[in-house]
Amino acid sequence: GSEVKVVNSQVLTEVRLPDSPQPGISIGSIFGLFYAGPYQATVVMKNGKQYLHARVWLSELDELRVACVPPSEADNAMEKLKADSGYGAVAKDTGWVNIPMMDIDGEFTLVAVGMRNGSVFNTYQSYPVKYPDYEGSIHSGQKDEDQDGNTVVKALCYFGPHVEKGYVALVEKYANADEVKQMYEAGTLPSVVQVPLDHTSYYQVVTIPFPKRYAQYKLMSICVAGGKVVSVNNCGENMTKPEQVFEYPERALSATLTGGYRDSTGTFFFRARYDLSDFESAYIALLPDSMLTGNVWEAVYNTRAKTKVTSTSQEREFAVGKIDVNARYTLVIAGCDTDGKIVKDVQYPQAELPLWSPLYTTKQQWVQDGNAAGEWPLADSTSTCSYTYKNLWSGTDAGLTIGYRKSYGSSQGQFIIKNWGSGTNLTIDYDPETSLCQVKKQWVTEHSEYGDVWVSDVPHYESSAGYDGYPCTYDRKTGTFNLTLIYYVEEGYFGYETETVQVDGFSSEVKAEVIQPAKKAAMPQARAGLTLKTIPITPAKKGLREATR
Repeated sequence: GSEVKVVNSQVLTEVRLPDSPQPGISIGSIFGLFYAGPYQATVVMKNGKQYLHARVWLSELDELRVACVPPSEADNAMEKLKADSGYGAVAKDTGWVNIPMMDIDGEFTLVAVGMRNGSVFNTYQSYPVKYPDYEGSIHSGQKDEDQDGNTVVKALCYFGPHVEKGYVALVEKYANADEVKQMYEAGTLPSVVQVPLDHTSYYQVVTIPFPKRYAQYKLMSICVAGGKVVSVNNCGENMTKPEQVFEYPERALSATLTGGYRDSTGTFFFRARYDLSDFESAYIALLPDSMLTGNVWEAVYNTRAKTKVTSTSQEREFAVGKIDVNARYTLVIAGCDTDGKIVKDVQYPQAELPLWSPLYTTKQQWVQDGNAAGEWPLADSTSTCSYTYKNLWSGTDAGLTIGYRKSYGSSQGQFIIKNWGSGTNLTIDYDPETSLCQVKKQWVTEHSEYGDVWVSDVPHYESSAGYDGYPCTYDRKTGTFNLTLIYYVEEGYFGYETETVQVDGFSSEVKAEVIQPAKKAAMPQARAGLTLKTIPITPAKKGLREATR
């Protein structure tokens, strides 16, 4: 059997036979102290003091010493139990025992020592136990249809053993616990169901009808005990997963920050491309992090840095006043219902604002604003240019205004050609140190057959492409841009030949080739004098070849 080597021992040493019972301790039900069952623990009052009435099991022990203390006192209580038989409660055999609850405030831990032959044989410490346990957690939810074809949300929920009535509700996305409590008490929750409670440790599935009024909704639990609301919790509040948001029907809403600058008065302007075709109107706002911690819909209402828009799809410029250039902002678009109330928002967080200087169109403006004359990249006397199209359109636009601005946060610059193409602006990022340019995705026009048309340089369309094969450059000596641009729609692209821009005011020997324009524009969105090339589109991101340099 077993053997133990003992050297100079003056204490009793046990040698246990193989397969013999091991001394052990157990307290309460295997599923938890307060869950329903034959060994469900309760809290009782005796002589004005609170006790935990719990079932204990002893195996091969002379006695069990047990205490009920705050989790922070567990280690101290363990040492006291080892040294003092009068501390806590003592059980000599398996059965029920009243354990004093010492200064318990919302949570406790059970600690115990098993005694055998006058010595501590083993110890026990439970996980922290909530008391009272008013937890109402929702593990997850899923949008579904019931047998009648109605939209519902099925939720997996759990309610603590001291909750007398439990509810699961669908509430607006940013409703907080106090607001939900008030709506419950007033009977104005958008949609709520009561959950039949069995007070086991298992999750239950509950089905909540989707509210009739359109908005973004989330799941919240409501716990009632003693005739009053004792807790309100978000779905996933005690878990690591993000909060779920539901909407029906799903409505399109989007916005993209395409540019921004600060004028000489310190007023900040930004450009955004947006789509709110499923809404009557929407707010577009820039919110700092400090305004994103609570109700974002209220933050949009309250900020000055917002604009209300009603057109379904457009790119436009917004003035938002003076802002902190060192802060980080989130672009928010918030869709409104017919009453003008926000019902949905989409956020594009942690975007660094593209803060630029004012747009300068003359060298004189540039120098007067304190910039070095040698850093001005355009002509001294004028800021116009001729743009030669070779992809979506063919022809040359002459006399287009071109301006330049610099970044506040880096050495980068940016050219803007106004009234370009179908009447929009073309933005060209520029690195003065390398002469390299970038043209990021920009909206161009709406094609009568294919819808929205976009333009960018090739590497911004196809990530595997490089500027060595598809160059974009500006030569300050000649005032010439060579831009390998690709025009594309959702289904594919039209072409990616190199287009040229000649800035006026440079040497007379450097001139753009002027192509005689067509007599009639091929589509309403095209500028007069430009012809829409009748070439088939190529399937998206396929068939690219290296441009000829």
